[in-house]
Amino acid sequence: MKILLYLGPRKKPDVVEERIYRNLRLMIEILGFEYTNNSEDIFDVAHFISVNDIDVINKVRELQIPIVFSGLNDTKTIKVQVAKEGNKLPGSLKTAISKVNMVIVPSDEIEKILIENKVETPSKVLSPGISYKLFDKMTELEKTSFLKYAGLQESDRFCVGMISPKYIEDLENYSLIASKFPRLQFYLFGEKPKRSFFKRKINKVLDSLPSNLHLKGNVDEDLFKSALVYSQAFLILSERYVSVETILEAMITNCQIITFKSKIYNEILIDNVTSINVETMEEMVEKVANINDNSIVDLKNTVNDFLEKHLLDNIALKLKEIYENVVIEKEKIEK
Repeated sequence: MKILLYLGPRKKPDVVEERIYRNLRLMIEILGFEYTNNSEDIFDVAHFISVNDIDVINKVRELQIPIVFSGLNDTKTIKVQVAKEGNKLPGSLKTAISKVNMVIVPSDEIEKILIENKVETPSKVLSPGISYKLFDKMTELEKTSFLKYAGLQESDRFCVGMISPKYIEDLENYSLIASKFPRLQFYLFGEKPKRSFFKRKINKVLDSLPSNLHLKGNVDEDLFKSALVYSQAFLILSERYVSVETILEAMITNCQIITFKSKIYNEILIDNVTSINVETMEEMVEKVANINDNSIVDLKNTVNDFLEKHLLDNIALKLKEIYENVVIEKEKIEK
């Protein structure tokens, strides 16, 4: 079987789309199927991950080749879009779904949204996955690349987190936490806030950052993975710009996750199973203090049990069933 795994060119790279594409590619490789990103090739099934590729979806539909769609895998974005539309699917998404043979969704919650919107296209739940191979393939040089990049020793203790310039209050909170633990380093990834003459609050926050809080911007994916390998904790102060793939990567490196109670990722960020969940800044500071004095609860065993259900090797078999079923349905129609 040959799969068209399609992600069209973008003016600006979309990290979430690229990670979804990468995971699907890994699963197709695990299955031993051929794949292509060229819609002009000959293939048995087409798999799309974005409504932005609707023109190519229409083209493949005209060829009567079965189409699978994973355009709802970015859980948080879908929930935000649906909320803005008054609990309705955005028109562009609903149009794309109407033109495919099968929709893959990451959770029962997203499938429920489809049902509530009376979507007639069949859907299957395929939870996001992770592979140990992503880290097993890393050389020792790659694993330690962040230490060299940041000028750290293996014995140095640090935490990582993510920020967005849209939510300056999160940077304020990271600053507050870092100021309480001067011997612990904090490295934040994601687009850096920019100084602005018209936004004095941003300037004030940037001017008052403690010396142990470092804004690293958007870095190479391997460098970020290296940071997770050696970090004592991954702090999630907001789920608005953290992807499920990033969360799973933190888990697979045994990087302790400390997070505010999640509404979006409640099926993954499970208190005292996969993460330590808090509800207030005071509790967050308390848990970081546990990291600082090395008294944090070790969740390694329960995290590993959870990950067994999310390994790409196991999820790939479910993807194989989906591909085979859309081909069978197509053959039934032709008969």
